[in-house]
Amino acid sequence: MGQLERSPTEATFAGQSCRRSGSFEGPACPDGRGCTALGSAGKVTQRSAPAITELDAHERRRQGGVPTVSVLVGAPERGASVYASWAERGGRDVAVAESADEFWPQWASALGRLADLRQSAVRFASDRTGWPPERVQGCVNQGATKDAERFFRSLLATDSGCGETHLCRALLEAPEEWATTAARKPPDCFVGTTQIVPTGNCPCLMLRPTADRGPEEFESSAREMARIAEAAPGLPLVIVLSDGSWADYLSAASDDRTRCLLLEGLISLPGGEPGVVRSPLGADDPALASSVKVLQGHKAPPGVFRRFEEAARALGYGGEVGAAGVSGSMSGPAAPVGRTEGAAEPRETDVARSAAERFLFELLSELPETRGLFALNADPGFRFGNRQAEVDLLADGTKLAIEIDGFHHFKDPECFRRDRRKDVALQRHGYLVMRFLADDVVSRLEEILKAVLEVVRTRPVRRAPPGPR
Repeated sequence: MGQLERSPTEATFAGQSCRRSGSFEGPACPDGRGCTALGSAGKVTQRSAPAITELDAHERRRQGGVPTVSVLVGAPERGASVYASWAERGGRDVAVAESADEFWPQWASALGRLADLRQSAVRFASDRTGWPPERVQGCVNQGATKDAERFFRSLLATDSGCGETHLCRALLEAPEEWATTAARKPPDCFVGTTQIVPTGNCPCLMLRPTADRGPEEFESSAREMARIAEAAPGLPLVIVLSDGSWADYLSAASDDRTRCLLLEGLISLPGGEPGVVRSPLGADDPALASSVKVLQGHKAPPGVFRRFEEAARALGYGGEVGAAGVSGSMSGPAAPVGRTEGAAEPRETDVARSAAERFLFELLSELPETRGLFALNADPGFRFGNRQAEVDLLADGTKLAIEIDGFHHFKDPECFRRDRRKDVALQRHGYLVMRFLADDVVSRLEEILKAVLEVVRTRPVRRAPPGPR
């Protein structure tokens, strides 16, 4: 069954702790299974640094309220190790489940070991009702009194609809039973709990199916994890899969919404089976070949081709793409299409939120007409909502804003409305807004470049006046 991985120095197996100093078997590891170290004392190795950077980018998406599920594809042991190293950097534990029916019990058990849930419930109830914490605690200790009844009526009246106040009451009155009570309403149990306990103090949830779990069961579990991501977008969620299992899922997935969400979170690990991760379109898709020819025509350097490959893989394309052609190579053996860990130098502070965004930015940075014109995820100089506005690719000198839209921009009505409001705000501040589908950045690159370059040529560059000499 699922296990809680305390990355990477200590792990808990069936209530027992194992100090990890390497791979070993012994009394501390039940069922005779070896306990493998998840990294080297939590250090981020050069080999894993690009994946860690991708995971950091996913976390920034979550903090912005974007539903995100990280998907580590490659050797499952390595995927678990990389993610555990990332989690430890943020002081988090990782609750591991093999299927959806383990999500809540494993995560709730991990949370109970990490936090004083009753004290969190007291603070939450105090904030909601305005009662001082000591008075809340006194009501709970007194039991069934008129004061306690008045307090709980006041608390339950503040419920947002996901049952967080009922969970809070369960934690205050019967903390040993709260997990069982909450499990009746997934994914509301995650939403309600993360309102009581801040997501920064919650464990990550990892889906790591074993070989005996069939593709239908995995798809069902992936769909449930997508539901959790959409209901509680701040919660760190990850799926660890082998190349073969990921390929099986892509070829048979029936839920496009979940499939698109997982593709946006894809991170491929090195050392996998070449060519296994594929898409129904295949590497010989004419649109992909056309985009490769565009890059060749612009004499794009190998680094831009690698970014194109990463974006193509993240969007579900397969096969190999190189500077010499769809089945060619850049300089040496062709790199597989995808966010391969060794495909680029580590970027400790990469602010790109998607592989398509990073690719288009680096391509425009190489073209003579747009070199130095765009900034990545830049501030246009005004607030939008409760924070500073941010644009995917911003050319402040020409007052041009480019936004790259993934599936969530259209699947979620509120996200769609927010984007339209943002467009109006940018227009009010003098910006021309161009929106492109992330998929089109890869498959219809010629159209996108033509549109961008035409706009750049027709808009004067406003340069800042020279400073004092």
